[in-house]
Amino acid sequence: MGYMQKSRSNARAVALGGMLSALAVAFMSIGSIVPSLDMSSAFIAGIVVIVARLEINRTAPISVYLVAGILSLVLLPNRFAGICFLCQYGLYPILKEYIERIRMKPLKWTVKIAAFMAMYFVMIKLGEYFTVATDDILEVAEPVLYAIGLVTSVIYDFFLTLIVTRYDVFVRRFKKRNTNNNK
Repeated sequence: MGYMQKSRSNARAVALGGMLSALAVAFMSIGSIVPSLDMSSAFIAGIVVIVARLEINRTAPISVYLVAGILSLVLLPNRFAGICFLCQYGLYPILKEYIERIRMKPLKWTVKIAAFMAMYFVMIKLGEYFTVATDDILEVAEPVLYAIGLVTSVIYDFFLTLIVTRYDVFVRRFKKRNTNNNK
């Protein structure tokens, strides 16, 4: 590959990474504006991290994750969507690729659940620090939050698996339609 071709490829990767980071922040801004959508917006922003992996390379998701997470904490008035993204929904798509390499299903799911719970623990503790939730409410609700977190994390895992397995088919179909419309 020549220098100019490699330079264009790098420029494309950087530009796409920047656009994906901006898209993730845009999704999280919806959660910042409508507080009941803060976790949902982080959930959707995490999908952008998977797209970075599928479209660019193995290191791009880390860059998109860090840039989008930091920007969401700096720019958004309600930081909980950014906390959710940084602690779980943006981080898990990066970890998922490595966890999926474990061949034994029981061990794989044990690692996934341990990762979910660790990420969820950090998310709850940072949420306590950055929000006005009182300790009395959290003592009663914390076990419920962990149960709900585990269920949503398993759903998120299945959803990410579905996206990864269907992504190529969807993109090929979209490109084919786009080429037919341009003729």
